[in-house]
Amino acid sequence: MTHDPGTELALRGVFGSGVWNATAATVVEDSADLSVLLVVPGCERHLAVEAGHMQDDARRWEAMKGGDWEMVSRPWSRTRVLWFVEPELYYSLAMFWDAATDEFSSYYVNFQVPCARSHVGFDTLDLDLDISVSPAFEWHWKDEEDWQDALASGALSATHIRGVEAAKAGAVRRIEQDRLAHLDRWLDWRPPVSWAPARLPTDWSKP
Repeated sequence: MTHDPGTELALRGVFGSGVWNATAATVVEDSADLSVLLVVPGCERHLAVEAGHMQDDARRWEAMKGGDWEMVSRPWSRTRVLWFVEPELYYSLAMFWDAATDEFSSYYVNFQVPCARSHVGFDTLDLDLDISVSPAFEWHWKDEEDWQDALASGALSATHIRGVEAAKAGAVRRIEQDRLAHLDRWLDWRPPVSWAPARLPTDWSKP
């Protein structure tokens, strides 16, 4: 089932039967082949906390395996983001703007479990490895040490590990050869002024 533009939903990180993070997003476009989701400052977001450590701490994989965490509210801030979700890919593309200046700042490749539609929106799991791409298409890997920590944790399945490793070359090819040309039309796009920061569905925390 696809969603109409303007629909508010949840983009969740899910590990096992638990929700690890949830960010409210607004649907810009949605089809079987591509979903475009908008996140702006003020969008509702909840992140996991375990023993006083936020979810991006190096201990997060052990915390997830233990299945013991609490959620805290941390609304999105500073940037406007368009996420481009393509089925079955082990990454999503994103475009970032500085919300205060409206200046386009970067493209981004976020490696993750392929997004699946859920009763509240889309479910995935961030797998730490990223590529940051400047507007001039200068790019570099990010969080490679975190990816190694994830591999060492034993929390990832062999399928997910193979998926990320296989996806790396394709992601780099889209940057270097295609220069992400299919995203050009979004550089000048702006959300309707009537769209307020998205709120999460009431049942966002349910499996």
